[in-house]
Amino acid sequence: MDDVVLRIRDLVGWDGPEAAPDWPAHIEATGIRFPADFRRLAETFPPGEFQGFFKILHPDMYEDAAEYRAAFRGHAGLLRCRAYPKPGGVIPWGTVQFDYLLCWIPEGDDPDRWPVAVFRPHGHEPEARYEMTAAELVHALLIVPCPIERLAYVAEAEQPPDFGVFEDDEHDEDDGDDEDDGRPAPSPGFWMHPALLGALPEPVDAAAELRPYLTVSPGTADRSADALPLPGDYRRLVAEVGTVTAGPATLLAPPRLAAETERLRARIAGEREAGTGPLGPIFPEENGLILWGVLEGGGYLFWMPYGPDPDEWRVVALDRTLRFSAHYRMSATRFLLALSREPGSVVLPPV
Repeated sequence: MDDVVLRIRDLVGWDGPEAAPDWPAHIEATGIRFPADFRRLAETFPPGEFQGFFKILHPDMYEDAAEYRAAFRGHAGLLRCRAYPKPGGVIPWGTVQFDYLLCWIPEGDDPDRWPVAVFRPHGHEPEARYEMTAAELVHALLIVPCPIERLAYVAEAEQPPDFGVFEDDEHDEDDGDDEDDGRPAPSPGFWMHPALLGALPEPVDAAAELRPYLTVSPGTADRSADALPLPGDYRRLVAEVGTVTAGPATLLAPPRLAAETERLRARIAGEREAGTGPLGPIFPEENGLILWGVLEGGGYLFWMPYGPDPDEWRVVALDRTLRFSAHYRMSATRFLLALSREPGSVVLPPV
């Protein structure tokens, strides 16, 4: 095993099972000649996250090679430079939430010598380029002092650094009830990493500034929201005007919100039954994200219910597959305002 992968394993104290991706199938489907260190990294660690918010695009996160190819295309679609699958285009291989995309620059015939680069989503040029491999960059982002200054917060979030798998694949002993066999067990704390938290920027209630940008659904104002234990900016807005749309996002007022929540609950229950489903919990699961809106193209908008005060809840967006997420240190109305005023500044999960 490559020394750098061993060092990563020792840093995070990982002694769990290894993975066995079907590399020939993934290489054929994606057309990517995966560097040896990345393959070893994906074999040593199953799908999961370092520090709770930094991950590689692991092939075993996806149902099959076609879905893995789609994941590369989706992440590459967040870039505004020449990117995969265009010949010679940069190839994303990891993410730091949706703050940064970690990419290969496929220069030369030897993938093991490809440099790596850090891009902002929607970036035309890399924020930085490093003459190192993917595994070397992962290692650099886990040590203190961190040699990658702009991403030092990754290492500083937790020391010693942490690695956690996305799902609990260990099942209870057979008790004669097959109903729960094979279901993922999402961690109640999956969304709640402290490195992503902090006070929301003011004003938390941005409804007044948001109003000129809204398309209102007539007759949907609903004062029953006043009695719900939800953020105040949401309650006030739906009480005054109801369901509203701002760009690609729609904030749902009751009862449409209740209906959409029930549809999503039934969908996730079916996916859990089949042994799939989102990697983190969704309401009514423990500490689950709470739905408040939908995105054009089938995505979802949630609150992350961290703490007892709903006015401190921030926004999480999931794509229509419920596999790709983006976190925003904003309230719902502040998020819609940013999406309306400066749509390029708000990076949504790939459609």
